[in-house]
Order: sequence, then structure tokens, then C-alpha cells
Amino acid sequence: MKRATLPRGRAAGLTAGGLAALGLVLALTVGGVTVVPSGFDGIEDLPLPGGADLGDHPYTVTAELQDVLSLVPHSAVRVNDVAVGRITGIELGEDDWSARVTMEINGEVRLPADATARLEQSSLLGE
Repeated sequence: MKRATLPRGRAAGLTAGGLAALGLVLALTVGGVTVVPSGFDGIEDLPLPGGADLGDHPYTVTAELQDVLSLVPHSAVRVNDVAVGRITGIELGEDDWSARVTMEINGEVRLPADATARLEQSSLLGE
């Protein structure tokens, strides 16, 4: 019985240039996966698609909420169902029972002095 052997060199279809190109592709693929941009602190730094345009001069607003449910950073801030900003931070309030929510709002949007914050689900899936 004759054993099958793998072809070598030119018979395998790889020339020296082809082998070098394959090595370069592998190096770029592996290298591209391991490159991490500076200033990247995790998945929360990535913007959500379809987020609000903050304009050139956004301003910061802080609200105290009793329950933040499933609120996450980069969630949309809406006024009359129009996205005008995004959540930038959620932390424990001073009384240890509430949450302090920090938001960036588009600089062209003016909120009234007596504006209140309310957390609502935007879909049946609880988002």
C-alpha cells in the first residue's frame, strides 16, 4: 500500500513571494487584534449607534434618581421623545440610597429651570 505525501515547495502552489505575503497577512491579522487604542477603558467607552448629536459645546446636567433600573452610560437623554444628549456617568448619591446621574446635553438645547428627570423604558424589551 502506498502512503500519500503532501507536496512540498513549488508543487504546493506557494512560492517564496506567496509565503512572504501569507506571513505578512498573518502578522497584520494577529497584530491588528492586539492593538488597543490609548485611552480605551473598556466597552463603556464605545458610543452607542444612533446617539444624540452633542454639538460643539455640550453642557453637563446632574440629576438624583431613586432608581436607575437598567440605565447605562451612553444611553439617550430625550426631551419630548427627541434625543438631546447622553448619560455620561452613574454613581451612588450622597445619601447612599439614590443614584446621581450625569448627562451631557447638546449646547443648542435649553432646558427650563424647573425641568425634572424621569426614567422610562423606550421599548417593550425594557431598553
